[in-house]
Amino acid sequence: MLKRPGGMHGGGMGGYPGMMPPKRAKVEKKFSDKIGFRILLASKAAGCLIGKGGSTINKLRDDYNCSVRIPDCAGPERILEIVGEEWDKAFSCLEAGIPYLYECPDGVDNGGHRELRFLVHQAIAGAIIGKGGENIKKIRDSTGVNMKVYQNTCPQSTDRCVQIEGTQEEVMNAAREVYTTVIEYNLTAHENIYDPINYDNFYANEYGGFGSSSKGRRGDRPPPRGDMPPMGGGMRGPGGPPMGYGRGGGFGGRGGFNDDYMDEMGGPRGGMMGGPPGGRFGGGEFGWGGGEFGRGGGRSGGFGSGKRGPKLEFTREADDSYKTTIEKDLGGAIIGIGGQRIRKIRSDSGATIQIGNPENNVRTITVSGDEESTRKAKHLIQSAIYEFSAGPGGM
Repeated sequence: MLKRPGGMHGGGMGGYPGMMPPKRAKVEKKFSDKIGFRILLASKAAGCLIGKGGSTINKLRDDYNCSVRIPDCAGPERILEIVGEEWDKAFSCLEAGIPYLYECPDGVDNGGHRELRFLVHQAIAGAIIGKGGENIKKIRDSTGVNMKVYQNTCPQSTDRCVQIEGTQEEVMNAAREVYTTVIEYNLTAHENIYDPINYDNFYANEYGGFGSSSKGRRGDRPPPRGDMPPMGGGMRGPGGPPMGYGRGGGFGGRGGFNDDYMDEMGGPRGGMMGGPPGGRFGGGEFGWGGGEFGRGGGRSGGFGSGKRGPKLEFTREADDSYKTTIEKDLGGAIIGIGGQRIRKIRSDSGATIQIGNPENNVRTITVSGDEESTRKAKHLIQSAIYEFSAGPGGM
């Protein structure tokens, strides 16, 4: 009777001769178990911290004996990761790096306004806020910072953004208080850290990312991917025959939404973003304008259609609240697929918008906020109705 070969090549494992025992899967240590930070950066700021040929980031590594990484990413966001053997060294490394993010000569802070966006697990974020907001209020009061914990997690992750604004000293004091909570928290939940390759321009303002209308470093962030074309004429195309009020050309002309509504909103007659006649990508909603392929737009713009939706009549309910009603079938035009459009309208306007359930084939929309936010929200809601009613148009 043949015996199975023993030894390290399979005896104890019951394998074949020459077969190595299977390796144990490497267990990745959760970042929450490490001593360090993950900070969301605009890509431009990341380049400033890295320095020419990596000189700045290498100096931080050597001076503070920390691992300092900014993994490459083609999008508008990157992650700064600082990990050390001791918390004091990790904080010192971060403090030394902040001036470089703001291009201060020789890395010396000039006392200007600073902002950091820390990424923490969603469960820990709740502890940072505290019951009824008690903990976050305490941090604000004791350090003098402006501080916000975003409600939504970063795309495809369990991370939430903790945004801290103030002088460098104030930001660092607040960061130490925040990470006192992080250190003390015993995280047992699943952790999936944010990878900026999953950046979502549409939702960036909701999770604390560097989106098109969120406030960025010095307000000079380059436009993210997928932004709308600039307002105005742009490249000019050959003019087409007039249809309705449009005189377009290329992919649009004056078209736009109905004239009286645009006058009310303070825009030029005949186009929300209208450029000169024949302006390519010039007029109409979202820069696409009236004419399709040089045909000119109708009165309501959109994508070359002559149709227009109903003009909404908003009634003032209180100093900061307005109401209007729409047909049930128009609700989807404002809500969008999966609620995408209404989330963007809320984010871009800053207003609170509630859409009631259908009653007798009618929905009630309530818009609340300050004068500017409610004005913009009403404008965006009306724009959504016009675009939906205009449809795809035709040649």
